[in-house]
Amino acid sequence: MELWIFRHAVSVWNKERKHQGQSYVEPGLAPEGFLQAERMAEYLSEFPLLGIWSSPLPRAMQCARIIQKKQAEKILIYQDNDLMEISNGAVDGMTFHEIKEKYPDMWERWEQKKLDEPLFIGGERAYDVAMRGIRALTRVASHAFFLTYNRERIGFPVVISHGATLAYTLSHIAH
Repeated sequence: MELWIFRHAVSVWNKERKHQGQSYVEPGLAPEGFLQAERMAEYLSEFPLLGIWSSPLPRAMQCARIIQKKQAEKILIYQDNDLMEISNGAVDGMTFHEIKEKYPDMWERWEQKKLDEPLFIGGERAYDVAMRGIRALTRVASHAFFLTYNRERIGFPVVISHGATLAYTLSHIAH
């Protein structure tokens, strides 16, 4: 089974150096992010897709919809909360500079990547993010398996998620 896994394209808050986390009020993709998503969709238009499994956060869903549109909207988008970005708790939506000034102890913990505890107050541990990422990828693989025909691959499942979620999930799988 092959899963095609992508991080969402660059967002407005990426450009503003803000921790996005699980904020639904984030403004979504930056102008160059839309161009990146269009290029991703153009590339994927050459292949048959089984579906798109996406984080429900705006920046990921915008990418998923652009891909879906390029596929003549013949494929479905499956939203999966387990593909969401790591929760940064109290600092979601804050710039790196604001966090460093307001929460210097949390900033220090984040810079040291102490992954056995939440990096920010009210946030998630890297291990917990990896476990939900693994659950999501398992569901994608299972669903994609049942969408095949006579054990013949008829397309590829595409996953759209987030940087930290994918990094923690894939590094946990690799170990």
